[in-house]
Amino acid sequence: MQKLQFSDVTAEQVVDIRNQLAFQNGHLDGALNLIPRHFNQFLSTYVGDEAVVVVTDDADALDELDSNEQIRGYLLAEEIPAEVLVQLQTISAADLLQSDDEFVLLDVRRPEDITRPAPEKNLVSIPFAELPGRLAEIDQALPIYTLCGTGNSATAVASYLVKHGFRAKVVEGGMKAVQEEQSK
Repeated sequence: MQKLQFSDVTAEQVVDIRNQLAFQNGHLDGALNLIPRHFNQFLSTYVGDEAVVVVTDDADALDELDSNEQIRGYLLAEEIPAEVLVQLQTISAADLLQSDDEFVLLDVRRPEDITRPAPEKNLVSIPFAELPGRLAEIDQALPIYTLCGTGNSATAVASYLVKHGFRAKVVEGGMKAVQEEQSK
């Protein structure tokens, strides 16, 4: 795969394959976050047939990606100018559980993966794989708090929602953190 310079990126969809915390702390505006195990399975679902530039912090991680003609090349995250990076907002489990505000809690886990039920307040369940086709079910006027087991899929979904004009935040630590907070 061809290594690109930041200045080489034009109209391609940027897909950042770094882990959730690295992505949340700084990514290119409009980038989607698909970790390698999600990249191969969900690239066409979330990106369609657009040309793609991959962002990584480890060139060896590119070996995990299937060969794909959509991929124009890759950027190393450390070579992207810091001043162009944006952060993905998060909300702590404690703040989520204490919130009296109006919001949508979007659980993106598959039903068969749910071992800990999500809080029912304002809950909408749309599995990660189905989200692009079901955006109309989400109230765009409200903040969206994305939730999964530990935060990886929720980060990917929040990046997609933000790109499509939603005000999305990731529930830090996912359902695991929510359950720990509920047991206090």
